[in-house]
Amino acid sequence: MLDWKGLGPYATLKEAAFPQMLIFALLTLAGMAVAAIAFFRSSIHPAVVFCGSWALSLALIACSGDLFYPIHGLTLLFILSGAAVFCLFSWSTSIFPAKEARPFNVETTNRILTALVWLVVVSTPFYFRWLVNSVSSVGGSSPFLMAARLLQMQNLGTSELRFAGALIEIAQIVAVLCLWHKEGHRKRAAIAILFAYALSLSFGQKAAPFILTMELLCVDYLQNRRMRKKLVLSLVLCMVMIAGAFEYYVHLGGKNFQISNVSRMLGLYLGGGIAGLDQVIKDPSAVPPINPVYVMGLRAAKRFGAHVEIPEVAGFVNVGPYQLSGNVYTIFWSYLNFGYVGSILFVGLLGAAATRVYKRALNGGQPWVILYAKMFFAIAFSTFTEYFISSLYIYGIMLLAVWLVCFFPVRIDQFLRFCSSRVGADLQQRGVDLPPTPIRARRPEYARIAWRNFRDSIQDSVADDLRERGFK
Repeated sequence: MLDWKGLGPYATLKEAAFPQMLIFALLTLAGMAVAAIAFFRSSIHPAVVFCGSWALSLALIACSGDLFYPIHGLTLLFILSGAAVFCLFSWSTSIFPAKEARPFNVETTNRILTALVWLVVVSTPFYFRWLVNSVSSVGGSSPFLMAARLLQMQNLGTSELRFAGALIEIAQIVAVLCLWHKEGHRKRAAIAILFAYALSLSFGQKAAPFILTMELLCVDYLQNRRMRKKLVLSLVLCMVMIAGAFEYYVHLGGKNFQISNVSRMLGLYLGGGIAGLDQVIKDPSAVPPINPVYVMGLRAAKRFGAHVEIPEVAGFVNVGPYQLSGNVYTIFWSYLNFGYVGSILFVGLLGAAATRVYKRALNGGQPWVILYAKMFFAIAFSTFTEYFISSLYIYGIMLLAVWLVCFFPVRIDQFLRFCSSRVGADLQQRGVDLPPTPIRARRPEYARIAWRNFRDSIQDSVADDLRERGFK
């Protein structure tokens, strides 16, 4: 009997190639993805994206020959169990109807978005000036992207790097919002997307441009309710070109260009997560899992002055016979210290949460569209690493940004209307005649009327109080 907590009998099983099990797992996941498309009638439903991305990764491993060590049958069984639970939890939350979208002022939202685009455009030259000066001091003769990546690794946690990361996040959020509100502002959306890509590519990391690409693809689907083949093909080719360029300049140093080296590094990036998961399941002591829930607690404790060590980067393991090593182990590895069953159930709960966000996003509600665009990337790249709990602060920034852009003006308008009505009622009781306030007055004019009425009411109240106390 299989011991899921310690996987004790694992070591006693034969180390065969298990090609039949790999093909079986691949076809099963592909079948689950097709069934989910037919059932949910959507290409970006969480269950479809999860099963499809894992099937694609297994297909790449199957086509890679001897690039990786053979994937053990029990690892594949573990993956199939996780995908089945993910789909089950996703279906269980899909049967509940989603709430209608909250209204917001489109005109005001567009004005705020235009101001944010100008903020990104104006900040970009200063950002690149800082980056070029910083890279020149540490890069030496290395390629720019490689030196930028080295700068990032050496300055993790510094205020300058946090500011740079915040600017990149803001640029991506603004680009996604501009695409969603592109009606009548297509040029603004194009400018926002262009600058967001320029900032995302600057540090030589593949994750940032991939995140932006997947978010734009998701928003485009939610707008058109279909996956445009030409757009998908163009974005996939761009992602492959970006990944190839980064592998060549960042990891290979821009020297000794060979198709085999670049393709090998791309294969490691696309299939290395599952191969790494297989190695840590065979030997759990090789790389202890870094649980993002625990990391959040450690960060909170450190904020309150506790002296704790926060694990930032996982260790490396060999995943193939060509001295290939990786330090990504899929989403399941992050929760393995909950046990194998606990890891599967936790990922299933994440799938349920993502499905609820997806249902709200289908209704066009903010901030659910932008939030699911980020989750869409996390699901699609779950074969790589964990992007849910570890990115909660990014989700928080996105929710705050959407609230400020879409709903804060509505709250301000409600507050002004409340103040105007209360002040107007008070002045009418005092016999002061007020000019009629237009029902749909522009906000600046309405704000001036409300402020004038509020000021006069305060002055009259203070004057009455002073007269009652005997002051003239």
